[in-house]
Amino acid sequence: MTGLLLPLNVAHDLALTLVHFLWQGLLLAALLHTILPLCRSAIARHNCALLTLVLMALAPVATFLSLHAANSGGASLAQSAAATSLSAESVFAPGIDWLVVLWLGGVIALSLRAIGGWTLADSLARRHTLALPPEILQRCHALQSRLAVTTPVRFLLSGRITVPVVIGWLRPVILIPISALAIFAADRLGKAQPQ
Repeated sequence: MTGLLLPLNVAHDLALTLVHFLWQGLLLAALLHTILPLCRSAIARHNCALLTLVLMALAPVATFLSLHAANSGGASLAQSAAATSLSAESVFAPGIDWLVVLWLGGVIALSLRAIGGWTLADSLARRHTLALPPEILQRCHALQSRLAVTTPVRFLLSGRITVPVVIGWLRPVILIPISALAIFAADRLGKAQPQ
């Protein structure tokens, strides 16, 4: 089956890489779980988690390159890594090709889901939005400066949402529900009434 999608040796090495990533990912997650309580600041925890994610992305690449080099007559270090995969190969041999097919199907399905979510979020920011009234926009900019957010942020009203939503990372847009205008108006009326 995978011979139609990928060369058999590549599919085989990819399947073994996926099997090896099960223990590699578990090991990296356990290491992060051990290190996080020792981190005193949020920045340190963030950096440790980010480093773990980078290592989780690099581990399968290194494993695949090592296995593929061993199967293609590569260096002796790669051959020794392939020898350690023999136990995994013997256990998963009957369905190892289907593992690649299922994995590729999952990658495609999750990619389509992510693209759909991005498209939906983008349409929220581009369609049926209105400019904020100047007094509310001024309050939003004041809050932005109090929070020391230096990135340019667009503030818009939307009738398609019920809670405030932040969309985007490079050019963020904050959507405020139209129903929030009633809260701002009530707040302004409350301040205007004599006490």
